[in-house]
Formats: sequence, C-alpha cells, structure tokens
Amino acid sequence: MANMEFTMLPTELRNNPRWRRLERHPTARLTYLSLMTCSSITFTGYFLLPLPIFAHDSMIPVPDIECAFEVLVEAGMAEFDSQTQFVRIINWFNGRRTPCNRKFLKSTLKSYRQAHIPGDSMTARSAAELAVAGLIRSQDFSSATQASTQHKAEYTSMIVQFVVDSRAALPEWQATFQAEVDKAGSEFPTFLKSADELFPPASVGRTSIPTRTDCSQTVPIPSADRLDTVSIPYQDRTKTVGEQEERESINRKDAYETGGVHPRIETARSAIAISAKKG
Repeated sequence: MANMEFTMLPTELRNNPRWRRLERHPTARLTYLSLMTCSSITFTGYFLLPLPIFAHDSMIPVPDIECAFEVLVEAGMAEFDSQTQFVRIINWFNGRRTPCNRKFLKSTLKSYRQAHIPGDSMTARSAAELAVAGLIRSQDFSSATQASTQHKAEYTSMIVQFVVDSRAALPEWQATFQAEVDKAGSEFPTFLKSADELFPPASVGRTSIPTRTDCSQTVPIPSADRLDTVSIPYQDRTKTVGEQEERESINRKDAYETGGVHPRIETARSAIAISAKKG
C-alpha cells in the first residue's frame, strides 16, 4: 500500500490515559509523534521502518528509540519487531482511519498479502484490529436504498472472507481475532454472536452474514481445508466488476470448448443479423 502524504492527530490525544501515562517519558512521546508523521507510514499503521532511517528522520538516537519503544509497548501505543524492523501503531483503526468504502477496504486488505509483509503475530494483531474495526464500521452504513444495502453487504462479506482466509495465513489468528473482539465488547456487530462462528470445526459450519435482501441470512462457511472461498447467496462480492466480467468470459470460452459457439463468432453472427435487418 502507498505511503500517506499526511496524517491527522486527534485533538483528544492529550487527554488519552495512555498518553498521559507517558508524562515522565518525553522521548517516548516524541517517538510516537515521529511515528505518526514519518514518511514511511502507510494506511495500515503497520510498516517497515529500519531504526537507522527512523533515527535520522526523527533526530532521535537509536538507543533512545529502543528504550522509547519499550515504554510505548507497555503503554499499548506502539510496538516494534527488531527482527523484521516492522513497527505497528496500536489502535490505528479504532477511529476515523477505518476504511470507509469497498474500494479503500479492498486495497487495505490486499496490503496484508504483499510478499514483503511478514506472516508473524504482529501482522496478525494489526490485521485483526482492522477486521474488527471494519465490522463495527459497517454497522453505521445506511440501508435506505438497494445500492447502500448492497454496499454494506459487500463491505462486510469482504471482511468475513479476509477473517476466514487469515486463519491459514497468520499464526494464532483465531485467538488474536477473538482478543480484538473481546476488546470491542458490545460494539462488536450483533449479527455475529461470537468470533467462533467464523471458525467452524472440521465440518462445514454456518454463520450469519449480510445479504443483498435482508442483511441477516444464514449461509454456509467452508471447512478448515476449504478456506479459499466463502459461499455467499449472490454474486461473489469480493470481486470487482472487471473480475466478474473476466470470469464470465472464461465461462463462455469453456462452453465453446465443450461444443458451444465461440463468443466472437456468436457476436459476429448477431452483427450480421442486425445488418441484414437494416438492409
């Protein structure tokens, strides 16, 4: 995902209990502000940041940054992995930074599947925070029209798919996701009674996810060995219109290979017929 050109700091930061606990740690405060405004920051608040580069940009010595991260981890504000050199700003998505539409959500989810992103527990914590925050955000979407209802259903189903797929991609994912759900408390969407509904046992389970019609229809979720798809009672909403058209084109070609008419020939015949009628 592309780096951000600017970031916003909430005005209530000074009254945040975590921030106020850093009163005796001015370097930790400066480090946090430097993280929030550094040129490497991304839309996920989780990014590669080698300490020498960060030290140069922030003008804070590396030893002081390392001590500051110990304080920030204890305060629940940021964490740093010295092996991968990745940093995560905790609670990044718990606010206005949660993706507000399908397009933004798709690019944000995709960023966790990039080759350079480590498949470790810190990635899992960042992804789980996004998933829970997104599910909570989806409940604020309007359902006044068919288009808005469809948008809400598509947005939610993309997150459900991401949650299910992540069990195979990230370590201790189910426990990590459940921890975020527990932290959300009553804000977690009521259409999912618990995170366990997204993680059925070996057999096919069932969960309730929004659909185009009533936003509460029960549909099947695949077993652990079939985590690549989620059965949804309408078109695959995780695909864009272009991807759906490509799939339809492939289906037409398959039909031709099994004895049907090639789509180009069929189109040509239609054009000839129209031309004949005009003549």
